[in-house]
Amino acid sequence: MKQHSLTTATTTRELEPTQDSSSVPLLNVDSALLPTPLEEAHAARTVELSRDVAENTGKPKGYQGMNYRNAPRQTMENQTIHPDDQTIITSQPMPGESNTLATFPDGWAECMLTGYVKKQILATPGFPHPIERTEEPMFCISSTPDRGLGMFAARGMKTGDLILDERPMMVAPVLSDPRTIAFPENFTEDQILQAAIYEYEKTLGFCFRRMPKENQQAFMGLSNCHQRDGSGTLFGIIRTNGYEVEGLKDKNAQEPFGIYTAIWDKLSRLNHSCSPNVCRKWNTASFSMQIRAARDIEEGEELTTAYCAILNPAAKRQTDLAAYDFKCTCAACSDPSKSDVKREGFSRRPVLVPPFAGKGKAKGDWLDPALTMLAEMEEEGVQASLYYKATLYQLVMACVYMADKDKALMYGRKLAEISRARGESMDATFTSVKKLKRLPQWGLYRKQAGLQVYR
Repeated sequence: MKQHSLTTATTTRELEPTQDSSSVPLLNVDSALLPTPLEEAHAARTVELSRDVAENTGKPKGYQGMNYRNAPRQTMENQTIHPDDQTIITSQPMPGESNTLATFPDGWAECMLTGYVKKQILATPGFPHPIERTEEPMFCISSTPDRGLGMFAARGMKTGDLILDERPMMVAPVLSDPRTIAFPENFTEDQILQAAIYEYEKTLGFCFRRMPKENQQAFMGLSNCHQRDGSGTLFGIIRTNGYEVEGLKDKNAQEPFGIYTAIWDKLSRLNHSCSPNVCRKWNTASFSMQIRAARDIEEGEELTTAYCAILNPAAKRQTDLAAYDFKCTCAACSDPSKSDVKREGFSRRPVLVPPFAGKGKAKGDWLDPALTMLAEMEEEGVQASLYYKATLYQLVMACVYMADKDKALMYGRKLAEISRARGESMDATFTSVKKLKRLPQWGLYRKQAGLQVYR
């Protein structure tokens, strides 16, 4: 279960007397073209999605509904150029004519996106790069005591180890602008919401019916905590299980509009923890998301990610997590009086005041604020936070300043490990004493004291 709490959901279309594509066998359609946006109709009206029980669902009374244009399968679909604001449905990466997972084992996603985003995908260097595979299975999916299915470590792992690289089954907008749907002027806010969800669910059906049967079954097997709020089956599953795809954004996107979410077969099984032990990273070149170990993980340990900002106070986290219909009972949420104080402080980098160079031998206790913060971060289990990496970098550079090669290398290696876990490239400088000594900051303390600096 995951995904931002959604507030609106429609998609881009226009009224047009064309064939209703919901009656078309969409598995035989390569690119279903949805019409370009309407003018700024009803610009002042907005819609908010609720998690409460909805009395009226489906197509609202008095609503005409939208029609869609569709195109036959094109062998060279990716050579088709669409207008930037045209919403299309397309397979990425293109699986070829076979259209089976057996012959295209890396998989592909059925995507509802704009022509602009499609161009960005195809222009990504290396696209479509093969996914990365592990030599042995790193996880298994099994039942949890209270949270349905989950992912568990099949073997012990070290920080930065690859666990899974997986392409999504579906990619769709997180939110669609409600101003682009044509509804009667006399519609109430509830009717607008009902119509918007009805249309969005209908267009999601394009993507769903194009999926191979294996993916359809996997998709429908995911949790849905929005079964009574009118979301519709497909949209409810997306709201419950989607991860935002950081690398995909529409031209001139203004969040929450113009960003995308995706659903995975296996990665959508990751459960939440406020002290997650994996990091997620989207890669457009391979059109996949990787998870890596954020810290050392024992065999049999449940693999977890974060559905919310883990440094927020526990009360705020619980409010955010209410969208997934569960209450977190992790250690940080069970005893927030201590945890909240620590986590609030993690976002403020400690001030390190080096000793005055002319006062003899330097004392090492000036590093204590950063060392204390690092230890508390590890105790709280927030190694996946950007501030953990920032604190390690601060310690590396402090040790470089003091020309302490052993500690600089120790923290440099930890920095490289967490950077790899986050899917970020890291200069080899921080894992090589020779390269560390070439940094301009090397031994500045000794230089200021008029002492010789050894390289």
